[in-house]
Amino acid sequence: MLGLARRSLTGPQGLSGLGLVSSVPAWTPPITKGLLLNIPRRLNANAIWNNGAPGVLAPSVASVDAVGTFDHARTRLITGAQTGVLRVERNGGLSEEAVTNEIIRSDDISHPDFTKDASSVVADQAIAPDGTMSADELLDDNSSNAHIIYDGATALPGVNTDCVLSCWFKANTLDHAILRIHGTGFNAAPVVTFNLITGAATNIGGEPYRAAYAVTRPEWNGWWLCVMKVNSDSSGTGCTPNVGPHDGSGALAYAGDGTGSIYAWGLQIEYVAKFETSYTPTSGAAVTRAADRLEHASAGNILTSAWTVFLCYTPSFNAADITGSWILLDIRDAANTNGLSIFHGPAGGGKLRFLVRSSSTNAVLKDELSTSAVRRTPQIVTVTGKANEFKFYIDAVLQAQQLSGLAPSSFGPFQFGHLNGGNHWWGSSCHLLAYDRVLTAKQITKTVSAIRSWMGIR
Repeated sequence: MLGLARRSLTGPQGLSGLGLVSSVPAWTPPITKGLLLNIPRRLNANAIWNNGAPGVLAPSVASVDAVGTFDHARTRLITGAQTGVLRVERNGGLSEEAVTNEIIRSDDISHPDFTKDASSVVADQAIAPDGTMSADELLDDNSSNAHIIYDGATALPGVNTDCVLSCWFKANTLDHAILRIHGTGFNAAPVVTFNLITGAATNIGGEPYRAAYAVTRPEWNGWWLCVMKVNSDSSGTGCTPNVGPHDGSGALAYAGDGTGSIYAWGLQIEYVAKFETSYTPTSGAAVTRAADRLEHASAGNILTSAWTVFLCYTPSFNAADITGSWILLDIRDAANTNGLSIFHGPAGGGKLRFLVRSSSTNAVLKDELSTSAVRRTPQIVTVTGKANEFKFYIDAVLQAQQLSGLAPSSFGPFQFGHLNGGNHWWGSSCHLLAYDRVLTAKQITKTVSAIRSWMGIR
């Protein structure tokens, strides 16, 4: 892996070709008549499992950068990616745009490059979220001060920049942690404390501050992924992220005793960002993870006269985060003359939108009616088409329909989470089903229920 001096994030993928296929049970949809494709996206991207005709459908493009990580679907460990192998998380294959972790030593907070103010760091004192003994212990000293650790200032790309600072923390003798940013771009130095027992996030000073939250799961053994969203001011571009232990009081400084400590791992800051993405390790320099790209050359012989497509998706974002047309699934042809696109866009108020193209014309453009995108919330989209009649469902509930219009004369390749390598979506998806006929509302409900049951979605 690129630049990892202290540890390796390589590990079991739980994927086809790596000896772990038995951990992923085979799944057959309840409706099999007319089934063209059944791609759970729980297996190796180089050999996507497909138990419906026309057999195994390997992607023509499978671009995944090995410098990234993902929350492994089976082991639940933060696991290093492999080149060209789909990053498979709990809710399916992960899709993200290219991002950069600007922290130069995210994997070693004990390194001399980090300044320790009224604090100290002992390396490799706890098992980290990747399963290795690589988490550092952050200790206060016996003074009444802000007990903080930070590396050298980095340069923002400009003033008024959205930033997302994140780090994994675990309680030890203290049960609170802080995230803070100071520098010429943050004169008010926003600071947030995180309760490492309850996950509560509290802003205890500084602006501009937008949001903060902590995420944990039982499998993570007490670790919390703590996140602070901020926007720099107009006074400069200096940015210095801080972490540290805290006693949970309402001020940055507190009276330490030299034994108060927490564990920390995986420090990351992303610029021009609305939300945190998967962790990208660094060891001496900022690292950019390339965008994910997965594409199937065949559209599975979908009939333009009658078809049904299902896809289960889990966004990494909320509706307010959307800044462009983020493609969830696209099967338009290369010239954008015919086909289907399912995407989120700000024009739809953050709702999922579906577009049918016919002879270079937008035959259908509809938005879902009920809910906008909600981060970490799985939903199942279904689209049916028959001649010039189109219906759009979310979780088996009809959201929109158009009973007049032009049908596409062809479909392009299946592109997951992007369009020709751009317009990237952020999140995970699984269970692509394609049929050469229109399923009834009752059949759609039955299929959606089966997918939700298999995925463990309540």
